[in-house]
Amino acid sequence: MNMPPYTFQTEQGETLNAPREWQACLLVLAESFDDNTRVSLQHHPLKLSQERLQGVWRLVAKLPRLNTGHYQLIINQENYSFSVQSEKLSTADIELLLLDLIQTLPASIAQSLQRTNAFSGSKNHPHTQTTLTGEINRLHNALFGTTRYRGLCQLLPALQHAPHQQIHVENRWRPVQCARRPAPAQLASALRPHNLDAQQKIKRVLEPISALSVDVYENRLLKIYLAQIRQLLNRLRILKRCQTTIEQYSQALTHAERQAPFLKSVSDLTHLPQQETMILQHVPLYRALMMNYRAFQAEKGVSLQHEALASPLENLPTLYQLWGTLQVLQALLIIAETKGYEVIQQTLCVPDGVGWLVRVLPNGQAACVLKHPEYQTVVRFIPERTYQGSFFQQRPDIAIEVETEQGELAVYIFDPKYKLDSQQDKPQKGDIDKMHAYRDAIRHAGKPVVRYAAILYPAENYQITAEIAAIQAIPNQASELQALLQEKLKMIV
Repeated sequence: MNMPPYTFQTEQGETLNAPREWQACLLVLAESFDDNTRVSLQHHPLKLSQERLQGVWRLVAKLPRLNTGHYQLIINQENYSFSVQSEKLSTADIELLLLDLIQTLPASIAQSLQRTNAFSGSKNHPHTQTTLTGEINRLHNALFGTTRYRGLCQLLPALQHAPHQQIHVENRWRPVQCARRPAPAQLASALRPHNLDAQQKIKRVLEPISALSVDVYENRLLKIYLAQIRQLLNRLRILKRCQTTIEQYSQALTHAERQAPFLKSVSDLTHLPQQETMILQHVPLYRALMMNYRAFQAEKGVSLQHEALASPLENLPTLYQLWGTLQVLQALLIIAETKGYEVIQQTLCVPDGVGWLVRVLPNGQAACVLKHPEYQTVVRFIPERTYQGSFFQQRPDIAIEVETEQGELAVYIFDPKYKLDSQQDKPQKGDIDKMHAYRDAIRHAGKPVVRYAAILYPAENYQITAEIAAIQAIPNQASELQALLQEKLKMIV
């Protein structure tokens, strides 16, 4: 393996395998490069200068402070790449965080919502017992089949030889001299002024053209099913523990899809499939497809919807905040259930084509509202709620509002913070100052209402005052975090 023609160094001269997260770093080029060298990082040019290092003049570029992620480096039109890893979370912690986001937290939150009657008026309930192994087996059965039904990797090539088709009639404009059977009902359209020549004769007429088309309901169902399989593959691909298996499944599906080019002529369904046609019931290939589809739908899992999951390393701060938000939500639901609260409104868990989605919309609206049937106390869980302070707006990541039957309001703030420039094992002064600002500025009826404000961050627990704290939030210690959060929430709900 060829070594790249550059090294990374700290400003103190220490050689690095890659830049460290959010720390100053130098890119040092090999001696062979001259002053005509051009270097860019993520397609942004870097300024080069000559510096004497260990007695040798070298071309050096000062890199900007970098977030975690994968980076492209171009030196004289040659492409290179490197990755910046997290300094605050280990690789194992990041894997656990992703597993929590993909599987553990969505399923447990859906389960808690179910136990607090969030779905009492619905016929559909989420399947909350899905495991990672179960999801992989679900994909395996869909792609390769079981003793009861054939898999998609077998069905797609077979369907290419006998796809269901229907006669499709389409009206097309044709010159009068070429038309054989103009559509009588469309002759009025042909009499419009722009379609008449100088002698006021019709130039073109609409003629019905009949052709066999594969763009039918049954093939559209197949297409939406394939999209659901792809969605699940993409969701699991980011977990290192199953990347090899998922990549094999993805390649097998791609190979099968290439053997069914008729799908390119099939449009998307505008709604979720809700009917079984005679074709799906009686034509052998389509009956096998329907058995496969029903088996996949019977084990619909609960998943998290967030665009940041597509590039986890690049979006680690966002995912950490999301993970912290879901941890607080889960603790709240557990305590609310033990105290007899019921969910009266929620936008957290909604059905979609693949299963159920858990989503946290940062729109300042209550994502979940609980009410105690006896005491009439209302609890609202609000992500990124904007409060109007005396001078500035305040927008904490998580606000839990507790309102009594008498209208008394208390607010509890939690802010998950993966700070890029925090190099110490204690909270930053700016973060703590923000907690003080929340406590002092957020008011109701002219009175301060914040009873507790805490940041969640990847370092040690730190109590500032009775109302302000920094809580350790590390994925491999999630059970300790849950215990602490539940202890805090038990006193306020």
